[in-house]
Amino acid sequence: TPFITASQQYVRDGIVANNCLPFGTKVLIDGKVYEVQDRMNSRYGCDVYDIWFEHKQDALNWGKRTLPVVYEKR
Repeated sequence: TPFITASQQYVRDGIVANNCLPFGTKVLIDGKVYEVQDRMNSRYGCDVYDIWFEHKQDALNWGKRTLPVVYEKR
């Protein structure tokens, strides 16, 4: 289902996908804290993040960006 993440949570604001960080890791992207709860296609490396947006137009408006990401170390 497109509404369930790889960690078996429902999608919601603040969810981000990343292939290398453990589920539950919090990351700071562009001044907002996101939580890793999903994965992407394996062709994407560790430095790629996919932010979930409720509306397609919001995602299109955000677009593809190269931004610094700060994450909490566990």
